[in-house]
Amino acid sequence: MIIELLLSPFWGLIDLIINLLPSAPSSAFSLGNFVSIVSKGMIFINPVTFVLVISNVLFWASIHFGWAIVEWVYKKIPGVD
Repeated sequence: MIIELLLSPFWGLIDLIINLLPSAPSSAFSLGNFVSIVSKGMIFINPVTFVLVISNVLFWASIHFGWAIVEWVYKKIPGVD
C-alpha cells in the first residue's frame, strides 16, 4: 500500500504523457499506407537491394530470437550452465 502511494504520482505522470499523444485513426496502419511510404523510399534505393536488406534483417533477427528462446529453455534446466 505504501509503494502504491509512492508510485501513484509517477503513474499519473505517465498517464498524462500518454494522453497528450494524438490518437491515430484505424486506417493509419493499413497495408496501402505502408506501401505508399515504402514506394517513396524506393526512389532512392533499388527495389532488389531493398528486398535483400529487409530479408537479411528479418532472417538474422529471427535467428537471434530463436537462439534466445533456446538459451532461455536450457538455462531453466537445473545443473546445466
